Amino acid sequence: MTNAAFIIGAGPRIGFAVAQALKRQGFAVAVGSRHPDTAKAQSAGLVPVKIDAGDAKSVDSAFSEVKSKIGIPNVVVYNGM
Repeated sequence: MTNAAFIIGAGPRIGFAVAQALKRQGFAVAVGSRHPDTAKAQSAGLVPVKIDAGDAKSVDSAFSEVKSKIGIPNVVVYNGM
């Protein structure tokens, strides 16, 4: 069973650093934001996902995408402001 994590609000500082730390621990990691930096995420071995945490449909869609790409996350970090 693969450990999977979804970081919501994975901006360029704290959220991205948490994602990288989880990746180093062996997690498959998806990083979500309104404007994901796809190239940066992919180059770090992360899965970029577009999400607007204030929109229920966007949240549902993002979790469906994460589930299909890395599995059901057993760690979710909400780093929203």
